[in-house]
Amino acid sequence: MHNLTEELICSVCMQLYREPKRLPCLHVLRLECLNNVTSCPLCQDEVVVPESGTMETLPSCYYLKNLLDILAVTESSSSKVSCGKCEYREEEEASFYCFCCGGFWCNDCILGADRSRGHRVLGLEDFREKDLEVILKRPALCQNMVNRGRRGQKKVHCNEVLKFYCKECKIPVCQDCARVKHCKHEMEYLDVTAAAMKQTVTDRLGAAEKETRTVSDSLRELEEESREIEERSQFVKSQIQIAVKMLIRNLQQQEKELIAEVEKETKLEQDRVTREQTEVRDHLNEIEDGMSRARHFIDCSTAADLVEAGPFVSKLLQDLPTTEFVASATPRIVFLENMALTNIVQNDRIGRLDKSPTKANQCTMESLDKVTAGLEARFQLVTRNSEGKQSYSPGDRIVVDLASTEDGTLSAEMKVVDGNNGSYEVSCIPKRKGEHKFSAFVNGEEISNLSPVHVKKRSYKLLRTVGGKGTGAGELNAPWGVAVTGRNEIFVCDNGNDRLQVFDEEGNFIRAIEHELLTGPRGICIDSAGWIYVTAQNKILLLNPEGEYAKEISYEVNKGVYWSGITLDEQGNIIVCYNGIHILSPEGKLLKEISAETFFDPFDCMYWEGKIFVSNWATNTVDVLGCDGKLLQEIGKQGSGNAEFSRPTGLAINKTGQLVVADDSGVQVFTADGMFVTKFGIFVLSNPYGVSVSNSGRVIVSDGDEDQLQFF
Repeated sequence: MHNLTEELICSVCMQLYREPKRLPCLHVLRLECLNNVTSCPLCQDEVVVPESGTMETLPSCYYLKNLLDILAVTESSSSKVSCGKCEYREEEEASFYCFCCGGFWCNDCILGADRSRGHRVLGLEDFREKDLEVILKRPALCQNMVNRGRRGQKKVHCNEVLKFYCKECKIPVCQDCARVKHCKHEMEYLDVTAAAMKQTVTDRLGAAEKETRTVSDSLRELEEESREIEERSQFVKSQIQIAVKMLIRNLQQQEKELIAEVEKETKLEQDRVTREQTEVRDHLNEIEDGMSRARHFIDCSTAADLVEAGPFVSKLLQDLPTTEFVASATPRIVFLENMALTNIVQNDRIGRLDKSPTKANQCTMESLDKVTAGLEARFQLVTRNSEGKQSYSPGDRIVVDLASTEDGTLSAEMKVVDGNNGSYEVSCIPKRKGEHKFSAFVNGEEISNLSPVHVKKRSYKLLRTVGGKGTGAGELNAPWGVAVTGRNEIFVCDNGNDRLQVFDEEGNFIRAIEHELLTGPRGICIDSAGWIYVTAQNKILLLNPEGEYAKEISYEVNKGVYWSGITLDEQGNIIVCYNGIHILSPEGKLLKEISAETFFDPFDCMYWEGKIFVSNWATNTVDVLGCDGKLLQEIGKQGSGNAEFSRPTGLAINKTGQLVVADDSGVQVFTADGMFVTKFGIFVLSNPYGVSVSNSGRVIVSDGDEDQLQFF
C-alpha cells in the first residue's frame, strides 16, 4: 500500500485515474486522455482505434480500479467519498463499502438496499488491513450499461462477477450477460481462458527473457571488448613509450660515451700542448736571462771590460738556444655524424601499428614434458582468434611466469621462442617441487583458465656416460674441469691428452681443441660473452668463444706450480687456486692473495653472488669466503656420511641456486646456506673431479678414474 497515490496518477494528465484503460503497449491512461490519440504518449507506439470506434471499449485495468477503491477507503477520514447509489438527489457522503458490488453507499441507501442478496457491507471507519487485501484481490465485476432513468446510463443488473469468456466477442462476461447477450456465442470459463493466456504470456516471457540474456551477453561482450580495446590501447602506448625511452637512453649513452671520448682526446691534446708550452717557456727564459746579462754587461762595463770580456758575451749570446716553434701537425678531432642513422630518425618511424586477431581468452597452453624441479620444462602456448582457431601475428607480445602456489617462488630462465605460426615454445626451470600456476599474458591481456602444473622432486638419476679411455675423438684421459657455454656446449679439460674436448648435452662429440701451450689442462670457466679461461700447468690461457687461442694471461709464478680451479668475479677478475687463492685483474696483475696457510691444498674454486667457494682438501670442507678473503662459513666435515667429505673436488651451482659438491664418494647437494639436501652418484662415480650444470639443469661430472663424463 506504500506510495499508493503515486501509482494511481495518470502519467499524462498527472491526475488520479478515472476509467483507467490499458493500451496494447500495456501503458495505462485515463479514458479522458485518449481522445484523438493515435500513439501512446509515453512510448510512442501506435494505438489502433477499436472497431467500435471509441476508446471506451479498450480493456479496463481492474487492478487499478481496486486500488482506487482502497485509496478512497484509506483517505475517507480526511476526504469525502461520494455515495455511488444516490440517483435522484445530490450525492451524499458514503459511510459504507459493499465488497460484492465494489461501491460506496451512504446511510440512506444502505437502509433501503435489498439485503436478500447477501452482500458483505462494512463501515468505512471499520476497515482493517486484511479488509483492504480483500478489495485488492476482488474479482472483476461486469460493467455493462444501458440507457435507463433520467440521468442516462445506468447498470442493467447489479455488478456481477465476470466468470465467462466470450470467444466471439473476445471479452469477459458475467453469468447474466452470458445468458442474455451472448447466449449464442461460444463460451468458456474465464479462469480457463486466463490460465491459457497466462501460460502463453509466460512462454513468450520466457522467450523474451532468453532473448534478453542473449542481448545482455552481447552487451557484456561489447563492454568487455571496449575494456579490452582501452587496455590494448594503454598497452600499445606503453610499448611505444618504452621503445622511445630505449632509443633515447641508447642515444644518451652514446652521447655520453662520445663526449667522454672527446674529453679524453682533449685532455691528451691539452697535456701535449702544456708540455710544449713548458719547453718553449724554458727556452724563452734562458734566452731572456742571457740577454739580460748581456745588456747589464754593456751598460755597466768600461772600455777595458768590453774589450777583455766582450768575447765571453758574444759567445754567451751565440750559444743561446735557437728554437723555431712549429705548430703541431697532430690531426684535430672532428665528429663524423652517422647520417644513415640520422636519416632513419628523421625520415623513418620507430615502428608501425598492426592488427592482431589474437584473443587472450581463447589461447591455450599445455605441457610438452614431465615437469621436475631443477630441470628445464617445456610448454607449448598457442595463440588463437575469437573462433578458437590457431592464428599468428608477428606483433603479439607474450609474457609468461610460472610460480609456486605455496610461496610464489618464480621459475628460473623463462624463455619464449616464437614458432612464427601462432605456436610458442615456453621453457623454464622450476626451483621447487609442488603445485605451480602459470600467469600468461598476450599483448597485456591475461590468458585465463590455465591448468595448474605439478612439479616433481629432483631424483638425479644417471642418464648417460660419455667417453672412455683413449686418444680418439670423444675419448678421454683423466678428465678434470667441466664448463658449459651459453650455447649449451660442454667443454672438458682432457688432462691426459693435453687438449679440450667439446660435447653437446646429448653427449655427442663436437670438436677437439689443441694448442702447444695447452698442456695438462685442469681448471676451466667461461664468461658471459663466451670467452674461455683455462689453467694449464703454470699458465692461464684465454680462448675466444670458438675455442681459438687468444693470449696467455701473464702472471709470474714458479714453473713447478700447477693451477687447478679457476673462476671469474663480477668485475671479470680472475680467481685461481694453488697453495692459496690468487685474485688477478683481467690483465694478470695480482690484486689479492689469500694465504696458503688457510688453503694449503685447494682443489677448485667458484664465485657466486659475491662469495668465493673453495673445496679445501686440507680440512675436507667447502669454505665460503667474502671478497675480502674473510672466512664466512665452513660447509661439511671429514667423513663419508651426509654433509661429510673425503677430498672435495668440483663445485657448481645448479639451476635452483643449490650448491653441488663432488668428492671421492659421489656428489652432494646443499642449499645456498649449507644445509644438506641430497646425495647421488654413489657406487657410480669412482673419482669425480669436475662438476658443471647444463643450461637445461643436467649435472655433468667428470670421472678421472673411469675417464668419462657422467650426466645426471
